[in-house]
Amino acid sequence: MTELSASQRRYLERKATRKADILDCIRASKGISQAEISKMVGINRKYCAEVMKELKAEQKIHISSWMQVGGVLAALWVCGKGFDADRKLVLSSKAPNPVKKAEKDRLESEEYWVQVQQKKHEQWARTFVPRLDVAAAWLNNPIGG
Repeated sequence: MTELSASQRRYLERKATRKADILDCIRASKGISQAEISKMVGINRKYCAEVMKELKAEQKIHISSWMQVGGVLAALWVCGKGFDADRKLVLSSKAPNPVKKAEKDRLESEEYWVQVQQKKHEQWARTFVPRLDVAAAWLNNPIGG
């Protein structure tokens, strides 16, 4: 068997960390969709699906129910062994969403808005290039002097 390179070891370590993060996220909720998991953990949906597929194969997670969001069915995941819920049994999209509630609480916070404004200002300051005002161009080039 060949020895793993340093980059391969780092990849496997990160993947193990992501698995743990996803499991913690699922444990903290009573049924959460893959899209919500990827938002909360901070990874893209494709990678999240790949990791969740492995967790499902290891029988660490399963689908507890389905929820219709718009015209799409979303699986709600829970921890532990179990049979996947039937797609025919669909919950309403009116179910409480922990991600939206946390986001709403954050948006109501004054601290959050101060941080948003500071980030916008910092971004503007990094890209700002001072230019002369076109209306005041005559100051640099007086006519008939």
